[in-house]
Amino acid sequence: MHSLQLQQAIRKGSHNKKEVEYLDFVVSGRSLKSILGLENADYVTLIGYGTNREFVKQILNIFRLKEKSYLSSGRVMIYACPECGDIDY
Repeated sequence: MHSLQLQQAIRKGSHNKKEVEYLDFVVSGRSLKSILGLENADYVTLIGYGTNREFVKQILNIFRLKEKSYLSSGRVMIYACPECGDIDY
């Protein structure tokens, strides 16, 4: 049986990128980004992204299927742009 955990992560900032703290998925001790081959991609989860507690609560409810996704396809966004939180750059 696999386990799913959330682990604190930081997207390091630079002169043209903001630093972002977020919670990343860890599946059986391995980062989901690594499993998906995205370890070098500049994406973050929306869990813990920003300081708006209502937004984070909504994101968690979407993952738990307690609320509908805000994407027209109904899909659930796992990773997003660290600058704006959108699905693409």
